[in-house]
Amino acid sequence: SYSNISAATVETHMQVPSAFTPGSNDMNFEFKPLMDFAPKKYVMMVMDRGGRKMFESTDPGEGWDGRFQGGEFVNEAVYVYYIQYTDYTGLFKTFTGNVTVLYP
Repeated sequence: SYSNISAATVETHMQVPSAFTPGSNDMNFEFKPLMDFAPKKYVMMVMDRGGRKMFESTDPGEGWDGRFQGGEFVNEAVYVYYIQYTDYTGLFKTFTGNVTVLYP
C-alpha cells in the first residue's frame, strides 16, 4: 500500500535583542522578541535587578517601551526578561536573559 500523506517538522526560531533605546525615533525604540511563528500561549515579563516588575504582556505583538509599568521611562541599566510560550506543536519553552536600556 502507498500513501500520498507526508509530515514535516518545522522548527521555530526566536531572536531577542540585547539592547534598545526607549523614546528614540530609530527602529530599536521598544524591546520585543522577533518570532517566525505565532505562539499558542505567551507571556513576557521584564524585571529590574531588584525584582520589581517593569512590564508584563501576554500579547506577542506588544513590546516594552522602556517605561516603568506604563509611566515614566526607566533608568539606563540592565534588566532581566522572562519569556514563556507554547509553540504550535504544543511544546512549552522558557527563555531568560538580559536587556540593556540605553539613551542617546
